[in-house]
Amino acid sequence: MNLKIFEFFALIYLQYRWPVLIQTIDKHTLHDHGIKSIIGKIDGLDLSNKADLSLFKLLKKIKIKFKSNLTPINIILDEGRCKPGQPFGSIIFHDWQKKFTGIYNSSAEEPLLQLADFLAFCINRSTHLSTKKKRTDIDNWFVELVGKMQIDCDDLKTVVLPVDFSVADLDQIHFQDRAKKGL
Repeated sequence: MNLKIFEFFALIYLQYRWPVLIQTIDKHTLHDHGIKSIIGKIDGLDLSNKADLSLFKLLKKIKIKFKSNLTPINIILDEGRCKPGQPFGSIIFHDWQKKFTGIYNSSAEEPLLQLADFLAFCINRSTHLSTKKKRTDIDNWFVELVGKMQIDCDDLKTVVLPVDFSVADLDQIHFQDRAKKGL
């Protein structure tokens, strides 16, 4: 039944193919960009915390990507940080040229959060399964399902590999991608 639910959500995404923006900060990110640390707080985010810094960078990415789109922007964050209804982002988006609304909400109230959670899970799970030494048939099914979704994201690299690809194969692709980016 769980696999059918995943298939259903994948079909919904494949039907609409909304653009997806992601931002991850790991132990290499700051070093790769010659940054020792970031200290400060903005809109309740502690920039010395990698999760908060990731969210901050994602919001900045959204702001830059849609800068020329002079329409109102609504950002809904999962309630994990604050109670539903709490405002968010007024400092980061203080100079937004049109109306800005940022609010915390629950996925029970906002179905788009369920879709965002699904996409985040698919991306994270695919990454995990790609580094797993022995994948099961269900693991391979899941990786194939996510690949067929054709997630519209400039930050994801899609490659076609044989079903028995190894971590070494993935490491080589990662190495080539980093070299291409000058990292």
